[in-house]
Amino acid sequence: MNTFAKHTIYILLTLSSLIFCRISRADDDYDMGTPTLREIWVDPVNGLDRPGRGSTRALALKSISYAWAIVPSSMTLNNTGFHILLAPGKYTVDNVPSEFQSVFGTVDYPVIFEAADDTGSVIFPSIDVTGCNYIYFIGVHITLSQASYTSIFRGCDHLLFRKCQFISADPSVADIASFSASVYQCQYIYFEQCEFAYSSDNAINIFASQYGHIKKSSIHHAGGNGIYFQGGVAYFSLEENTINNTSGSGIKFSSRDTITGLDQMAMPWVHYEVYDIKCFNNIIHHTSGAGFSCSGGYNILFAQNTLYQTGLNNSLVVLSLGKRCRGVDKDVCQQRIDSGAWGTWYFNLDDSSTAPIPNKNIFIYNNIFNNSSDSVTASSHLSIHGPITATAFNAACPKPAFADDNVQIKGNIIWNGKSTKALGIATGTGCGASNPSCNEIQLLQDNMINSAEPKFVDAATGNFHPVPGGTVFTIAKAFPIPNFSWTGLPPSPIEPPGNISNSIVVDRDSNKRDLSKPVCGAFIISTSSVSEGNTLHDEISHLQNYPNPAQSLTTISFHLREGAYISLDIYNMLGEKLASLISETLDEGDHNINWNSAQLPSGKYFYRLSTRSMTITKQMTIVR
Repeated sequence: MNTFAKHTIYILLTLSSLIFCRISRADDDYDMGTPTLREIWVDPVNGLDRPGRGSTRALALKSISYAWAIVPSSMTLNNTGFHILLAPGKYTVDNVPSEFQSVFGTVDYPVIFEAADDTGSVIFPSIDVTGCNYIYFIGVHITLSQASYTSIFRGCDHLLFRKCQFISADPSVADIASFSASVYQCQYIYFEQCEFAYSSDNAINIFASQYGHIKKSSIHHAGGNGIYFQGGVAYFSLEENTINNTSGSGIKFSSRDTITGLDQMAMPWVHYEVYDIKCFNNIIHHTSGAGFSCSGGYNILFAQNTLYQTGLNNSLVVLSLGKRCRGVDKDVCQQRIDSGAWGTWYFNLDDSSTAPIPNKNIFIYNNIFNNSSDSVTASSHLSIHGPITATAFNAACPKPAFADDNVQIKGNIIWNGKSTKALGIATGTGCGASNPSCNEIQLLQDNMINSAEPKFVDAATGNFHPVPGGTVFTIAKAFPIPNFSWTGLPPSPIEPPGNISNSIVVDRDSNKRDLSKPVCGAFIISTSSVSEGNTLHDEISHLQNYPNPAQSLTTISFHLREGAYISLDIYNMLGEKLASLISETLDEGDHNINWNSAQLPSGKYFYRLSTRSMTITKQMTIVR
């Protein structure tokens, strides 16, 4: 990271260069367009690495490395991109490049790696992509082969991952990867319908990167946070994800002052830790840390999310100050401070040596927080820190720095197990009596705090739709969400404006929202059925297996909104297919598929249900 950063950190991104970049709307999938592509086939089982091969499946190459060597550094040399079609199989470290480096595709000539058959049958080892543009991965399963990472992306532009898996634990490897996906100093990064699991630290770790989204993805079993942003991350949306079973927070924005500092951030995003991040229609459940935590954010929206059993070792929401220090390159840090950046070059890990980074415009609207009576938070409902007036040695930063500048917390249903926990507002904390946007009287007036429990249809099986006629629909007080403004930033260097609109036009099931009459949480109705006229809805709902854990026989149930061709397969942790339970057209309605796992040892397994347009993967546990 350090060597790479020193070669890239001096690049100044100007407003004029950003005007011509493709920016995807927050509610859209990334549009690949209709690029010009040359096909290259790769088959790790039946292929051969010889000149003249790769044009058809029958003449497939054997290794990704050989195919990658065919791709020129610049796609414009031949006026074509490349579509690398991957036959099923396990691609080992011997036939995948140790680093995908310095290949520059374009919007018209990208490089696409795509599973030729069913998603999940193409298994990659850990991947490292550095300094590449317009590289897309579709239907690729990436599993740990290096002790430190599952996937790492550095200095890239326009990366797309669709229906991919990032699995950070492998029984054949002694260690567990720290991160399932690590992104450093990149732009335009898109994760869609992906899975991230079993990291020892954060599942998704993004640093000093701008533009993109994480949507409709499953993020689970992380030793740290589910999603972690730091170091000047900007213009991302986090939507319709499920984040669960994390030892840290579900979503956390902060600074890691023991690893990175001002010298490794990207200009001009050198004031706040995060800018213009919109988190909506997510489900977050069973997290030890807060469901949502922000330290050093500007224009951050956390709205219309549903949270269950979160903050068990903390609070439901944490708003504090970032801590920026540990500048390794003193000269770069000083140059940036002179240009108006916030931070310090002082190399010390003590809190007194950090530059405090404030929050400004954190909007927390219309969420549901539901902790059952046996799972209340360890601390107060909310944790909002007070100002810091002390500053670090040679630090440039606001004096004092506030964690609650225009914080707005409204329309939320908070049920913390009918506990007697404090609100979290007291002498010396943030949101004091003098704060016009957030104070104790306002919080109690504008939110429903431990006055009525918001019950779900069946939280135990993952159905977090609110029950018909319950609290969410009868006595909750949701608020229309105001827009942001792009004002109040330091005068230099100037960050490009973000999206100030906070309209959330559909719910998690793609039902149209009435913005003038909002409903709390990710869903606006009690069932996942979608009425005619609402588009973009998923074909599959209520996918689950029971019992889970299972000893031998388990039933996988799901609902089809319309008839569809279905495949249902079982995989082990290596991504190897163990059984195919369905491969046929089924009618609309409820379906129950029985499977006897008696022949398999105890452990964790995946089952994957696919139609022709979407895939859902879930985990089951077998115990003997």
